[in-house]
This record gives sequence, structure tokens and C-alpha cells, in this order.
Amino acid sequence: QKWTINGVATNIWTETVAGSYGLPLIAQAAGGTSYAVGYACVATNGTAAGTPCSTASVRDQISAFLSAQSFAEKDVVLIQGGANDILLQAALLAAGLQTQTQMDAALDTTAVAFAGEIKRTVDAGAKQVAVANLPDIGKSIYATHQAQTTVLSAATRRFNDKVKIELANLGANVLLIDQELFFNRVMAESNLNRTEAVCTSPLAKDCTTSTLVPGADPTRYVFADNLHPTP
Repeated sequence: QKWTINGVATNIWTETVAGSYGLPLIAQAAGGTSYAVGYACVATNGTAAGTPCSTASVRDQISAFLSAQSFAEKDVVLIQGGANDILLQAALLAAGLQTQTQMDAALDTTAVAFAGEIKRTVDAGAKQVAVANLPDIGKSIYATHQAQTTVLSAATRRFNDKVKIELANLGANVLLIDQELFFNRVMAESNLNRTEAVCTSPLAKDCTTSTLVPGADPTRYVFADNLHPTP
């Protein structure tokens, strides 16, 4: 299950990249090399099921790959992470369980850890690593409902900027994909619905072409659910 509208021809970005090389992207659970899972954080896990950081972390995913195989000369590695860490830290802030200063420090630590995992792939032999930064979570419907648009926008920018700084010396092997910029341009399109989800299911992973808002054209909606974009 993908965290968008399932069952449409357009794939998620990693599948689109793989498809441009004429290759499928198959989940690791089905015998492939796509280790990404929902709810994953950068370096921590073990929270309650169905919450941020409850599944194998990016660190664990990379470790699982490296324990089973190695990078070939022409392999392209696609990595994205940090969104669930931001959501978790913002929830702790909203609950009064930490201060803004503590949240900022935690995000900096997570960004350094994320960059460290990218460096680990390079050290393990990856020659081409494409790293997608995060779209502005503060522009999501979720952020509006949580009254955290400013907090989540600032958190996204802080994380993205810190990762960029940490990756500065890896330019020979690492390409940064600016999804933040792309998403901002999409959100600026005046003819798109940016305030409502096109899926009637609460979570995009449960959304199909049969669970859309009646009569809605999904290509005119930015969000599948309150947080995740349409394809």
C-alpha cells in the first residue's frame, strides 16, 4: 500500500525514477530492494503501532540492505526521511512535553543522523545517491487542523537546511532533490484544491480510486489525505 491514491497509473516518486530506467521498484517484503515503510523515522522506532517511529527506521532499513547485499557500480540509491520525526517532535511540543528549544535541538540531532546514514551508503560503495528533502509540512491540511502551520513550516525548513549543510562535502556522490521547492510551486497553483483531501478514507494508505470524494477529479487535488499528496 502506498501513502497516496492506490490503483492509479501514476506512481510515487521513487517508482517514477525507477521507471525512467525501465525498472520496477519492488518492496523488500516482496523480494525487492525498496525498504521504505510507513511511519518510519530516521534512527528510532518502537512507538505504538500506527504512530510516527513505529516501524523500521531509515537506519535499520539501510542496515538490512547492507547485511544482505552490496551496491553495484551503476546502482542509484533513493533516500528520504525525517517527516515522521518532525511530526513526533511537534506532537510532543503541542502536548507540553518539551519546549521549542528542545524540539529544535532534537531536529538538529535527527538531521545529523540522517546525513550520517546517507554518508554510510556512500562509504559502503554507493556511487549515485539521490536524497529528496521534505516538502513543507506546515502547508498540509494536517498542520492547519493541529494549529501548527508555523511550527511545522519552521521545523521542515530547519531540518532541510541542516541536512543540506551536513551533505555539503558529499557532492561527488550525492544529489539533493528539492521537493520543498517543487511542493511550494504546486501549492501556488490557483486552480488546485489545497484545503481538502480527495480521499474519504482517513489514511492515504487505505485510499483507492473507489474511496474518493464523489465526483472529484484527483488531478485537481494536492492532498490524498490530510498529510500525504496525490500522485
